[in-house]
Amino acid sequence: MQSKLELVGEEVAPPPQNQKEQAAAIQMLRIGLTALSQRFIVAVASLVDFILITSAFALWWSIITVPTTLQMETATIYSLFILAVIWMRRRSQ
Repeated sequence: MQSKLELVGEEVAPPPQNQKEQAAAIQMLRIGLTALSQRFIVAVASLVDFILITSAFALWWSIITVPTTLQMETATIYSLFILAVIWMRRRSQ
């Protein structure tokens, strides 16, 4: 049974002509992927800081209606811990 689907306009890129062109193409691809991976690592590191600060803010926001002394002390200690973690991460870079 023959399929009724047909490929139209399929264009295949010609293979590189020689070894120099192939080596240059691989080198360009490697440079591009290296730059992209470095940007991704920086973005993830910034995202971790954002998540930590957001968690401290959410903790404070959850106790803002009727805070008790214990809740305020706990939220303060947690916030100071988050600030210390961020400070140590920035200092080590």
